[in-house]
Amino acid sequence: CEPPIARACQAVGEMIRRRMLADVREDEADMLALDYFNRAMERNYMPAYNSVGEMELAKGRLLSDKNESLRQTGGGLTEEEGEEMLFHYCRGLELCDRAGCAGWVYGHLNVAEFLENVPDTLWAAIRDRVSLEGPAQPEGRWRAAAGMGNLWAMDRLARLECRKGHLQEAAGLWEQAAQMHYPAAGLHLALYIYGPGCEREDVRQYRLWLEQASQDGSARASCELAKQNLSSDPFLSGMLLARAEEQNQG
Repeated sequence: CEPPIARACQAVGEMIRRRMLADVREDEADMLALDYFNRAMERNYMPAYNSVGEMELAKGRLLSDKNESLRQTGGGLTEEEGEEMLFHYCRGLELCDRAGCAGWVYGHLNVAEFLENVPDTLWAAIRDRVSLEGPAQPEGRWRAAAGMGNLWAMDRLARLECRKGHLQEAAGLWEQAAQMHYPAAGLHLALYIYGPGCEREDVRQYRLWLEQASQDGSARASCELAKQNLSSDPFLSGMLLARAEEQNQG
């Protein structure tokens, strides 16, 4: 197995799936992308497992949306369609789970997003059918992804720890992500750890983390700093608001 071949197949498959190749017909795109992903999967390339998992989850969502639309007029999916929906969801979760547990962090994130948003009734139908190696709760997936260095997952996990009152754990995660210049991490350190009314309120730390978050690209942090400087330095406040507008557009 040659990893470059697998990477090339994955790259072409993603370009086709995302409709980036103008010479590929719309009605052929998904099947052609799947063909390239399958070639990469034959070489045990985990990003391809995740991509096919995403496609399967999308098929499940289409049927789920159709079911919700039909229910508004007193209908619903046929038994065959319902089984097909569950099949796509289960296969999608299992493929993403395999990718995540093998080291492809986006597999964990896809499973976490599904678990966080799936209705209880639908999960009850899926739970006994799906076979997952990793955690079956969003928190476990975020923790796994955070352990692999994913900044978004660190932020999600830190927010959860903060809601639980575990401020030390939350601050540690946010500081780690902020050191890698993840904008939301510095912002959340300021707002939820050192900000006004917080248990660990600290004016100096509050401003320092807002400044870093603003420099890292957080429009919200730039706005907060602009409000702080409005009376003492209107010119600086205006510059910060202009920066926030630019960051928001970006």
